Amino acid sequence: LYGNEDLGRYTSPKSFIDDSTQKMSLGFEMQCNMPHGLTAGYELKEDRAKRTDELMQSIAFDKKVYYISLYLQKTFSPIHNLNTIAGVRYDHHSFFGGETSPQLTVIWKAANNLKMSSNIGKSYRAPAFEDLFSPYSSWSAWGGFPGGDSQGNSDVKPETSNSYDLGIENSWNEAFSSKITVYKQDIENLIEWSVVNNDPTFEQWRPSNVSQAHNQGI
Repeated sequence: LYGNEDLGRYTSPKSFIDDSTQKMSLGFEMQCNMPHGLTAGYELKEDRAKRTDELMQSIAFDKKVYYISLYLQKTFSPIHNLNTIAGVRYDHHSFFGGETSPQLTVIWKAANNLKMSSNIGKSYRAPAFEDLFSPYSSWSAWGGFPGGDSQGNSDVKPETSNSYDLGIENSWNEAFSSKITVYKQDIENLIEWSVVNNDPTFEQWRPSNVSQAHNQGI
């Protein structure tokens, strides 16, 4: 059982902005380790965000979202020195419905001091409260910077991504080891706040879904 609270305050006297934000999370997790290498679990969570305009003493938004997550994974060794973890997770969001995310991990002990591992999986991230519900706010041009406005976007969609990595680790002795990992991540509907108009004197900032994004490295 867990809970947390986060309090934030954003003020800009020049723009007549004084907003306070209260975020709260309350959740419950349970995991069960069962025979034959099976692990199952679930999570229930409620997130709430409330933003108040302290100048006007009015509520900008007060929203709640609910999550239900279920997962199941199995560990097995099809051959000697090869361990495999196969899992699947289901997340249900009260605004966006359900999403299933599979994952596979393979670990091969090639020698006493040499290990190779690989992960393949899908992940899911729902938009934050600010992405969906941030109220309209505007500011004037000053100091060479353009004026503009910002507002949440209730039409923004969740992100999904597919990730892959391959790693090699070698233990030279009890005190020293080395590891190298190559990874790649392909993201669909990346959520990003960006300028959505072409007027250089007045910028309109909105969260939107970039069609695709890619991260890769070594």
